[in-house]
Amino acid sequence: MSDRNYFDLLDSSVHNPNGLEAILGKFRVPGTASTSTSPRAGSPPATYFSLGDDWGKIADAHHLTDGDMFDAFNVPFLERVIAEGKPISFSHNPLDFPGSALADELDFLENRGYRFDPTTMQAILR
Repeated sequence: MSDRNYFDLLDSSVHNPNGLEAILGKFRVPGTASTSTSPRAGSPPATYFSLGDDWGKIADAHHLTDGDMFDAFNVPFLERVIAEGKPISFSHNPLDFPGSALADELDFLENRGYRFDPTTMQAILR
């Protein structure tokens, strides 16, 4: 993948970049069995990361594992919201999903001085 293609994908994976908070996790689409990474509405809506259906296509086309994809896309998103000082919330408890990308995101945050508060569903800088 060229640098330009990578940075275009990285940029397109960040939604609502001007949101006042960041939110991690998937959301159930009301009235369906589908999930979406698009978070609840707000004013402005929360910033979130999603490659949507392109995740698997990108991984397959470039022979990347989920771990490679996490490092290439999730990590820069997390670094960005940390640098911007945005509050970070979770759609659901990452401790309930060991081995998931959501749990990996929490691990990443904890290794950078955050702690998870399950009562508020937020990662809070210590």
